[in-house]
Amino acid sequence: MITTQKMGAITWVDVLSPTNEEILLLQKTYKINDEVTHDLMIPTIMPRIDECDEHLYTVLHFPASKHSHRESAQEVDFILGKTFLITVRYDTIDSIYLLFKSFEVGSILSDGNRFTHAFELFFIVLRRLYESVLDELSSMEDRFDSVEEAIFDGKEKEMVVAISRASRTLLDFKRTLIPHEEVFETLSDAGVRQLGKEFAKDVSIVVKEYHRARARIHDDIEALVELRETNNTLLSSKQSEIIKIFTILAFITFPLTLLIAIIEADRQIMWTLIILVCASVTGMFVFFRYKKWL
Repeated sequence: MITTQKMGAITWVDVLSPTNEEILLLQKTYKINDEVTHDLMIPTIMPRIDECDEHLYTVLHFPASKHSHRESAQEVDFILGKTFLITVRYDTIDSIYLLFKSFEVGSILSDGNRFTHAFELFFIVLRRLYESVLDELSSMEDRFDSVEEAIFDGKEKEMVVAISRASRTLLDFKRTLIPHEEVFETLSDAGVRQLGKEFAKDVSIVVKEYHRARARIHDDIEALVELRETNNTLLSSKQSEIIKIFTILAFITFPLTLLIAIIEADRQIMWTLIILVCASVTGMFVFFRYKKWL
């Protein structure tokens, strides 16, 4: 589906799950080269950037958990020309959809000629996408608080799986964002060559947003490691306590087992043995209480 928004001299074309016919229409309208056209027809696994004759082609993947409708990593293809921006996506991405709608109803634009260059719009879209990543992380951090409460409520065993899942999600976020740094290094030089020196200044602002997201992921991973260690310590302590109790019970029940065996062998000394066993059990109980094992 192709949706177009005109903003003065700048055009934003947002494309969701395009058909081959729609991509060929875009190629004809915006003079997209054959290689990029072919790439748009299928999802791209790795981030990339190509400098074409009349536009820049960039592929980035953004981690998603709460806002993902199908996949944990969402691909966005950008085709950036001097007067147009084309965003191609294969899943509903809330941040792009809401931004597009906000422009459509005029809630952000007070002037239809707000953008002088298409790359200004490009960087606004990128910033919204990184803000969405931060929102995903905030949602995950709220779950960390719930996990922490559960740990200290005695649910250490149940939290092992919850912590493992959160750790896997954070590592997926980290792996998805790492390649962006290399893309930005190439994008800055290519953008300056095609679109002017102002491009580099705006790139630096978006790169700061990117590093902010990376730093937040790093902090969350460290916090999760602390939670895991705390949970493991409490779980180990609880298991040790259970083992200790069973060991004490074994010490207490052993004399009783011995008593039954002796009584069956010689009933004449039954009462003497009963007294001795009771005294032994009482002595062990007092000793265990003194040591605070019970």
